[in-house]
Amino acid sequence: MRSERWRLLPNSRGLLALLSLLVTAAMIVAACGDGDDDGEPAVAQAQVQQQEQEQPQAEAPAAEEEVIWIDIGVVAPSSGSYEVFGHTYEASGKLVEHEINTGAQYCIDQGVCEPGGGFMIDGKLHKLRIHFRDDRSDINAHVALVQELVRDVGIVACMCGTPHDFAVASSKVTQPAKVLHFSGSSTLEEILTAEATAVGGENHYLFQTETREWQRSGSIMKGGVDLLDPNSEVSVIMMLNDATGQFLAPYIKRALEANGQTVPEIIYWDPATTDFSPLFSRAKAHDPDIIVFMYDPDRAIQAIPQALEIGAANSGYFMFGIDPAEFRKRDLDSDLPIAMACVPLCHGETDRAEAREYWVRYDAFGNELRSFSSVSLLTYDDYYMLIKAYQAAGTFEDSDAVVAALLDVRYDGVIADGFFFDDRHIVAHGTEVCVSRQGVFECQFTPPPATPPPGTPGF
Repeated sequence: MRSERWRLLPNSRGLLALLSLLVTAAMIVAACGDGDDDGEPAVAQAQVQQQEQEQPQAEAPAAEEEVIWIDIGVVAPSSGSYEVFGHTYEASGKLVEHEINTGAQYCIDQGVCEPGGGFMIDGKLHKLRIHFRDDRSDINAHVALVQELVRDVGIVACMCGTPHDFAVASSKVTQPAKVLHFSGSSTLEEILTAEATAVGGENHYLFQTETREWQRSGSIMKGGVDLLDPNSEVSVIMMLNDATGQFLAPYIKRALEANGQTVPEIIYWDPATTDFSPLFSRAKAHDPDIIVFMYDPDRAIQAIPQALEIGAANSGYFMFGIDPAEFRKRDLDSDLPIAMACVPLCHGETDRAEAREYWVRYDAFGNELRSFSSVSLLTYDDYYMLIKAYQAAGTFEDSDAVVAALLDVRYDGVIADGFFFDDRHIVAHGTEVCVSRQGVFECQFTPPPATPPPGTPGF
């Protein structure tokens, strides 16, 4: 009778039923096993597995609070001839990324970070994802890398461009894309006009993180003359012959003249120069009180001993970008005082407590303290100011809202208290100048001059 029932079933149903009987028999045999009562019966295991698969996802352990990531680019030379400046962009960026994403005490004290890391915008937790690119001191590579980050990665801000012409070139990429662009290039002031930075202007999203060149030059040259020889009268400038040097030289000349100096000549030196003796001999012919060597600190420290050998100056020498800590390592023997300017605050000598604390954090993080480490301060505070703008605007995606909020930020940072961008998107700060008299240092922080010297472009 039972076999008759099977024959009455359609073939597919009969096959399925037969398969079910076989599976059931196999499970019974497996359950009986070999007499080992320690193991769990296979039927029970199957039921447990099925129950586990059917557990609702809500019963899984709670995931971390959702984080919204903000992509920011850093494009600067970490190799090549401009590495001495560019390595600081990476150093400060990595330090900031660490402090913000981990909730370092400094970030918390600044009223930016949450104790567990990250920061809040409109009630939601955000963190930074910084994309670092080495442009190898090649302006074409620089522009290409900025394009990649803007178009492919989708960055909303970029710390991009050193030296000066690099920043100007990459701004042609960032500005049409409404990407906020920050650079320590003091030449940006030439294109940061009131019209260009206004809403709808071609450089509305571009910001200069270093003071105006006439302010910076005025500050360092006043400090240099004051410390070297207030009674000096004649100074000769020796300037690196590149786009930056061509831009800087007239500003340095006007600043020296504003501090009572006559400048008979600007001597431009080629980047490949190793023997500076002929150039110092040329400078010596003017009987200068001061020789100002600009603007590469590593080359300056190599060149000045050659000047000392022939007694090129009467009162002393000025170098740009050398930190007193770095100068001490060189054991440079000179009967004349040698002045040096940091950009903007030195790590070997500084009177500002916030700066001393910054250099401790910078060094503890693993960043090397060296020539031009001070340039890292031309981006460090700006990250925190940008985040405060995000928080005030309630968004990081609306570039126009962020720019408007950023112009209202007043920030007590490392460089200064009440630090801010003006309506032309430029900051103002002084500069620290130190002088070594046979290894004994005296330093002076000089605020920027109130008015530009005669002949300054735009004034």
